[in-house]
Amino acid sequence: EGTEGLSGKLINYGETLGELETTTLMGSCFIGWKNEEGEFVTEYDKVTAIDGSQTLTAVFEKYDETLKEIHTPFSIATSYYDAQATKYGVTWHTSAQPINPVLLAVEGDSFDFANAKSYEVDTFNWMMTHDGDEWICSGVIDGLKFDTTYSVKFGDYSVNAWSDVYTFTTREENPETAKFIYL
Repeated sequence: EGTEGLSGKLINYGETLGELETTTLMGSCFIGWKNEEGEFVTEYDKVTAIDGSQTLTAVFEKYDETLKEIHTPFSIATSYYDAQATKYGVTWHTSAQPINPVLLAVEGDSFDFANAKSYEVDTFNWMMTHDGDEWICSGVIDGLKFDTTYSVKFGDYSVNAWSDVYTFTTREENPETAKFIYL
């Protein structure tokens, strides 16, 4: 489960496995990979089979439902990221270090994110509060079309902690006039 999109890897006898991909499963934390004998393997393990293939299985641990609250986004800010309005930036805060932060976007006014595009998210520890650390997550949706509505949601995939769904519409390709609102 959760290993869609991972590909096979060809390794010669005696070589190490090299970097192993991680994978995700909603509501769970990725622990590692196990071989067919049920042993955890690492990138440093050497391949000792002379012939054939080995299947690795992703191992996950379910997260406690109470983790949702501290990983749910708050203090959300959005803005166009470039003059052409083909990129849209999203920044949010969480009360705990993000496990698997994700920014999702889908074309149209939709609550269906099954085929959404996922965007990379940067995180950093922002400040210490009386309740503990506060983290910032930031991502950019790029390749947007002009005069098109998009729906976005973001949060921590591993603990199934999400923002509300937000929609925005990009500007016309050649607008006649520009209006600005400064808050």
